[in-house]
Amino acid sequence: MLLASQPGAHLASVASAFPRTRVDREAATIALTSLFPHEPADFVANLVERCGVETRYIVPSLSEVLEPSSFTARNERYRDAATELSLRACRTALERARLAATDVDVIV
Repeated sequence: MLLASQPGAHLASVASAFPRTRVDREAATIALTSLFPHEPADFVANLVERCGVETRYIVPSLSEVLEPSSFTARNERYRDAATELSLRACRTALERARLAATDVDVIV
């Protein structure tokens, strides 16, 4: 399938995929306050407020973030999530472009 009349690289579609865990400022403040119990709660809340981010999407759940885990376990969790998110984004981009994976030479 030829996507364009001119040779060269062409952008056929764009898609994003986000982790399922959504964290708002209130939840972030509660989690960080429990993670750093020796810091004043108003100090932590001010940091969260001033960062300017209203919503975050994170790979582990908040309870998993607060549980001790090894570097290896965290890396495995992120690797698995990155694979799943990449597949989801690629499938969405292909659907939007109305292309089959075999029609594409490169995905960036």
